[in-house]
Amino acid sequence: MKAFTLSTIATPFGKPLVLRLFGLLLLLVLGQLLVTWLIELPSGPVLSNDSGFYLDGAQRFPHLLPKQRPYVGMIAYLRVCGWWAQAPWVALIANSLTVWAAALALWQIAAHWAGPRAGWTAAAIWLLNPLTAQWTRYVLTEPLFFAAVIGWLWLALFRPGWGFLACSAALSTLRPNGFTLIAAALTWWLGLNLQPRRRALLLIVLGWLVLMASLVLLVPLITPVANKVPQMLASGTVIHSHPELAVPMNHGVLSVLRLMITRLGWELAQWRPWYSLRLNVYIAVFMSAFYVLALRGAWLIRKSRLFWAVILISLPSMALIMATWAIHEGRFGWSFLVAWIPWVAIGCQQSKNVALR
Repeated sequence: MKAFTLSTIATPFGKPLVLRLFGLLLLLVLGQLLVTWLIELPSGPVLSNDSGFYLDGAQRFPHLLPKQRPYVGMIAYLRVCGWWAQAPWVALIANSLTVWAAALALWQIAAHWAGPRAGWTAAAIWLLNPLTAQWTRYVLTEPLFFAAVIGWLWLALFRPGWGFLACSAALSTLRPNGFTLIAAALTWWLGLNLQPRRRALLLIVLGWLVLMASLVLLVPLITPVANKVPQMLASGTVIHSHPELAVPMNHGVLSVLRLMITRLGWELAQWRPWYSLRLNVYIAVFMSAFYVLALRGAWLIRKSRLFWAVILISLPSMALIMATWAIHEGRFGWSFLVAWIPWVAIGCQQSKNVALR
């Protein structure tokens, strides 16, 4: 395979890039048409109860309610959207542009390791998969945060400097679990830049221990959501607002471990009892292929920076789900599964076409 380097993907604006952007735009439009047909979403912005919470914050910004402050990034985004026209409609356009940019980042990541075919595969998984494409129209943190994770991955691999840390800090304000972006960015930066390695490892371990202690002691003072965690643990809550799926908590530590694994399992599986049979069949087939190909792709590049960057951005989100709860629509899972898309795209390629770097 012809070498595909960083200089290749960072070429000036020219015909190949224009064609690529146009192709990604077509995939974006096709993906939105698919979710309109499969999930019957309205053609305009989609609002939920949480959307009203964010829009209210945008109206009162910067004088936010205490429970709105952990979402200051999202609220500020909607405030800016409201300067131009009705915030939900401007957010729909801005979300679409953000998703489009994330598709380009995925194309570049996958293509860097396995060529343009892998790039198009990664972009198609992101833009055509209804489980990710549906959130583009929602006035929620999901489209921005999913794209933020992809952007984090691109910066970690190709631009791991001070701008990477600054962008991670800004993106971490989108929602409470956004702190994983800046924590992972600091870990990555220290690992790359601090010598000797033993000192870097010591600082990384110490930093994560301090972070975990802060979560236990300080987060309940910042966001009321944290106060629900002990209640959810005691009641064996697996999926928020679905007590019928709770697990019994009568075996001490073993029950806690079972609860944590069950929560993560629901997010990884993605199917839900209340979904239609058609959607659940699709999810079962798609996610099975997704994980098989992701494992193959991860194995092929197991010694590369891409492998370790995906691991680093995934583990904190997985741990948060295990410690808190799964969600009705499975969207918490995609906060780290979007980072696995390059693995899947690489897993679709012949091993001889994968650059082991």
